[in-house]
Order: sequence, then structure tokens, then C-alpha cells
Amino acid sequence: MACGYGDCLATLENHQNWVWSLSLSPDEQTLLSGSQDETINCWDIATGECWTTLRPARPYEGTIITEVKGLTEAEMSPLKALGAVEVNSDCSITVNFR
Repeated sequence: MACGYGDCLATLENHQNWVWSLSLSPDEQTLLSGSQDETINCWDIATGECWTTLRPARPYEGTIITEVKGLTEAEMSPLKALGAVEVNSDCSITVNFR
């Protein structure tokens, strides 16, 4: 079956949010997809398989902000989105996943 211009050849599902960019490797064997979910997926063109997902390190990953004085909830929320955590009274850690 011949493919025409604009035909859907495959649907690559691995991102949790909108895909913002696509790039083809120079050898045309790998497709990279960058998403609003802050990941880059590397796809094998021949199989359609995602062979790796790249995630950037978040700048406050693992930083405990429980006893930081003067922070409002509105100020803590973006810190948590960037990887900061709170320690509960039982010493467990509350982690906010993206």
C-alpha cells in the first residue's frame, strides 16, 4: 500500500502532555519528540519503539522546605514543582510528581 502526502503512518504514544517539537536524526533512523511534560523521547523509526526518555534534572530536587520560615503556600507550590519536598511529622517525605 502506497502512502500519500499527509497520511498518518503511526501514532507514537508515550508523552503525558502536548508534543511541542519533533526532530529527525541525520541518519533518519531516530525521531526525537519534545513535550510540555518536560521529556524528550527517542523513537526507532523502523519499529516505532521509544527506546529512551530523557528528563532534565529539576533544580530543587530533594530539597527539604518544611521548616523554611516565611514561605507562603503560594511560594512553596512552585518550589515543589521544581522538586522540593516537605517532611511530615512522622518523618515521611511528601513528593509532588509532575
